Amino acid sequence: MTMTDSGRKEYLKHFFGSKRYLYQDNERVAHIHVANGTYYFHG
Repeated sequence: MTMTDSGRKEYLKHFFGSKRYLYQDNERVAHIHVANGTYYFHG
């Protein structure tokens, strides 16, 4: 699959925009993002 630069940027913007970061003492300790209605948690 080939993407144009603008298409790739929109994809990355959507992907990173879906993440929910958790902060502790101003440090990013984990984040959650949603894909296909499923929540994924990353430590």
